[in-house]
Amino acid sequence: MGRRAVAATLVSFLVFTSLLLANSALYSAENSSLGAAVLSATQVREHEYGQILVGLSEYGSLAKVQDYLQSNTLDCTSPQTYLDSLAGSEHGAGMVEGIGYAADASWSYDAAAAGSGAVTPFLSQFGGYVFGEINVFVITSIEENFEGALPSYSIQDVETLHLPVPLASTISLCLTILSDLRGALSSLPHCNSSEVDAAISVARSSYSVLDTFTVSASASPVASGCEVEYWVTTTLRGLEGVSGTFQWTVSGAGSFET
Repeated sequence: MGRRAVAATLVSFLVFTSLLLANSALYSAENSSLGAAVLSATQVREHEYGQILVGLSEYGSLAKVQDYLQSNTLDCTSPQTYLDSLAGSEHGAGMVEGIGYAADASWSYDAAAAGSGAVTPFLSQFGGYVFGEINVFVITSIEENFEGALPSYSIQDVETLHLPVPLASTISLCLTILSDLRGALSSLPHCNSSEVDAAISVARSSYSVLDTFTVSASASPVASGCEVEYWVTTTLRGLEGVSGTFQWTVSGAGSFET
């Protein structure tokens, strides 16, 4: 083979190799762009689903608090134990359309507006701290990944929500009624049920606020004199909650000897 033929063959090889490299680079660039687009779209999906999970966490937290309120009576003479019992936590995990997730939620009574931020739109009426009502501090942590790998997404959301329950005013009213009732029963002329009924009747005519509660009392002779016990209770119905209307009961009691 002559020198010209060898040179021509070498040039052809170099041109062919250059074309292969150029096409490979172009394919790689297009593939990277496609991969970046898929990655970006997946991240958007993870973000959007993360917001849904936060909303479900907020809803579930308020629903649990609502269930507790409806199922348990608050003692107005020692409300803190009851309010502490509103706390709870929940863990959930699963896979939705290739997005794996783990969600952890915790909630507790919020006495000082500890949370802030944007509440899920469908819970907007329960968003924020409202003085004197049942305020709930909710922490939600979300971890997501796509098909067990990348991309991953995480968020921690901290909110204060509320249920429109007149906590402060109902406790104050309950304590006032207990005080009025004790005053009415403190000077029974005789230690028997007839005198107790008469004292309650007088108290109702003197303190109209007693009509908002059911009141009762008893008197029993003891060695030192007369032991008097008294109780008050009220049930608020038709309260608005995240899972429908509900009722809430508040009671109080006291005793003394004369």
